[in-house]
Amino acid sequence: MYLAVVYLLFCIACVVLAFRRHPIYAFYFYLSTTFVYPQGRYWGHAFAEVRPALLAAIVTTLAIVLHMGRLRPIRADVMRTPGSRRRVRRTGGRRRSGAGRQGGSEPDPEAGSTAARR
Repeated sequence: MYLAVVYLLFCIACVVLAFRRHPIYAFYFYLSTTFVYPQGRYWGHAFAEVRPALLAAIVTTLAIVLHMGRLRPIRADVMRTPGSRRRVRRTGGRRRSGAGRQGGSEPDPEAGSTAARR
């Protein structure tokens, strides 16, 4: 039964931190309800009447609304991340042949070998 107490303390801590610090903690609460799924555990009978995923979604929404003025807007500048810079530098900004196509198995006629270009 101590796992139920640990889970309950984690959920309470996430709710408090979501309203005091940042809404990401409410998202952690939601992830815990999804992956732990207390109703499926042997200690889940204590949470039989509670819908933790719905509660987590409500807390997440309220925390986002509460912190709306303090959250930074999402930038459309994708090139700010180091991984995307490396990927563009390595591929030259082109997609690999077959990437994103429906068939995907046919070769790209423009990406042929250097012997075919001569």
